[in-house]
Amino acid sequence: MAATNGIIANGNGAATIAPTLLLALPPSPADWDRERGPTRAHHHIHPTRRGRIEPVGEEFLSVVRRHRFGRSLAQDWELEAALRDAQAADVDLDDDEEETPQLLASNPDDWKHHPDKKAGSTGDTNDDAFFKCIQKAWEVLSDSVRRRQWDSVDPEFDESIPGPKLKGDFFATFGPAFEKEARFCKNPETLSPFGDKDATKDGVEAFYRGWFNFESWRTFELLDEDEEGLGDSRDEKRYLDKKNRAARAKLKKEDNARINRL
Repeated sequence: MAATNGIIANGNGAATIAPTLLLALPPSPADWDRERGPTRAHHHIHPTRRGRIEPVGEEFLSVVRRHRFGRSLAQDWELEAALRDAQAADVDLDDDEEETPQLLASNPDDWKHHPDKKAGSTGDTNDDAFFKCIQKAWEVLSDSVRRRQWDSVDPEFDESIPGPKLKGDFFATFGPAFEKEARFCKNPETLSPFGDKDATKDGVEAFYRGWFNFESWRTFELLDEDEEGLGDSRDEKRYLDKKNRAARAKLKKEDNARINRL
């Protein structure tokens, strides 16, 4: 038996010291048979029930990231862990190489952030956190389909368009708006330059003809709801697939309407 002191609060809010006794249970009697000895159930296990759990805090942010960027749960854990390791190692995330065709065509082993190269300069053979992030980005950038899927929902892209009552120089206002939207055209050769106040009638008609027939390659698969947590239920997966296809069609319709307003 041992005695210790603990701090408790009395009714007046003042702290007092109260003794605490720690007692060790005595050993079982030598003649006690575990198999036939008397037992008593003090509590019963409650039956299981199905309920909905809402994520909060960091888990809510994780759900939002997976939904926004089309990640699986494992991918999100891996990327977030890599970012935390990179920040813990005081890696400059802005110290990036310019994206060029030569960079995309090169082998990742040749990049300056490759762990082997950094190990040669720092002596740390485990400094690969930032390289994992770069490698994930390279997998997207080097695949034309995945690159377009990412560009379609690029969070840096400004989807706003000038209003009809916006004051200012017409060409300085609407020229950049048409230019940034032209990146999504399936057939960019059909689009004519925006022109200026000296444009010819044929040039103006060609410009509007190209935009009236504008067809966008934007897709919205990366905004689909994730299948994580559905288990093996084929009905739920079919329902989610139908729901995602409907959501993509709605987003596509809204984007086409936005271009028509422009």
